[in-house]
Amino acid sequence: MKQLFRTIALVATIAVPMLASAASWNIDPKHSNISFKVMRPITINTNVRKRDDHLRSVDFFDVTKYPTMTGHC
Repeated sequence: MKQLFRTIALVATIAVPMLASAASWNIDPKHSNISFKVMRPITINTNVRKRDDHLRSVDFFDVTKYPTMTGHC
């Protein structure tokens, strides 16, 4: 039983700092960028329905008012 407790304590000691550091990022703005391309806002599909609905809402793309996107590069 003591061996099991020691093993669990060791795993927890290693795993907890790894989990905590996974949520923290240092992004280098000179070497990083984020981009995406959406041709038709109504067809947004991120495989998360709540997120898709929010992206289609007036908070973001307002697809009811603007059903297609236009722009230039």
